[in-house]
Amino acid sequence: MLVLTRKGGQDIVLDGGIRITVVSVGRDRACVGIAAPAEPYLVAVG
Repeated sequence: MLVLTRKGGQDIVLDGGIRITVVSVGRDRACVGIAAPAEPYLVAVG
């Protein structure tokens, strides 16, 4: 597992044009947004 620390408004860009944005950070949770091309198949794990 790769663990990264980001502040609100910062992005992580992955290969294939996938962009993960930290939208907001609270005391015990973070809200993230994911932008990706229509082609990739995404699977949620957890």
